[in-house]
Amino acid sequence: MNKNIKKIAAVLTAGLILTGCNKNTAINGNKSEAESPIDTKEIIQAAEWNNEVIDKTIGENEEKIIIKAKVNILSDDIYEGSIKKEFPTVEMIENELCDGKKMEDVSDVYNSDLEDGDEAGKFYEIYYKESDILDRTYSYDDNAGEYGLFEYDSFHFYNWDSPASFTDAKRDDELILCEDTLAALNMNVKAKDSYDGKKRNCTYKIVNFYNTLENIPVVRKETGMELTTVKMVDSQIVNIRFAPEYEFVSDKKKVDQIINPESLMKIVEKDFWDGKLTGYPDAIDKITLCYMENEENYVIPVWAFSIYWGYTDNVVYVYDAVNGNLIIN
Repeated sequence: MNKNIKKIAAVLTAGLILTGCNKNTAINGNKSEAESPIDTKEIIQAAEWNNEVIDKTIGENEEKIIIKAKVNILSDDIYEGSIKKEFPTVEMIENELCDGKKMEDVSDVYNSDLEDGDEAGKFYEIYYKESDILDRTYSYDDNAGEYGLFEYDSFHFYNWDSPASFTDAKRDDELILCEDTLAALNMNVKAKDSYDGKKRNCTYKIVNFYNTLENIPVVRKETGMELTTVKMVDSQIVNIRFAPEYEFVSDKKKVDQIINPESLMKIVEKDFWDGKLTGYPDAIDKITLCYMENEENYVIPVWAFSIYWGYTDNVVYVYDAVNGNLIIN
């Protein structure tokens, strides 16, 4: 293979981030309120809790926890069970993003230097040998996948020439194109937020999508919130970073009751005073009902707390939504 193959835009990094989200209930916490664990459960209705705000401060000084968070619940139907994870096939990528051009399987080249025990990935490319040009690439492993037009590898999407910022994903022609493309790739996603800017006399757009399991976002211990990110230049898709597509398989079962957000705050408060939680300097701004694997390919519902920082949402705490146990601190 030509040395340019080394430039393939296929380095798979596990950096997908948790995102969350709203109850207009102000709860001003202090130590005396946290004397016993709370196990109140109820059937959570998204219409009652979604976009509500929880406002609560626990502790003092640098060690305190500040919660000014929106609750994000995207579905009333909550389950647990075994799941499978998949990425788009190379044939789908060829048809939807490569104008039908065939990609070459170069997995053996990239996996040749792996040591025993390392995970192998799949690597594909369209490479014009006669002109020494790498056209586009697609790759994935167990954690993430990436498709990219090689000519935009050095395009710095976060260095803009004009002021720009993330907003809630707006329904426009570019967003619809992204949604239609991901749907054709069998990706079950929901638009989260978008970012518009200008660079090198081009317009560009970044759209983050929740990867959902039956309309509920997925979070992993290793990577945080599962997001698929689409990057566009002048309304053309030039890069997609995929999180897996999730699907329930054999033993899916309904979860009838979970701990409601107000009761969850009392558990958080008790854990803080018991020394199970560390404080955080910034305010937690989102609490999302998600799914998380608690063992190999088995998911449970969880409450995920996150902070918006550095153009993304970062996981701070994750709690089991059924028993209230702390999973991530």
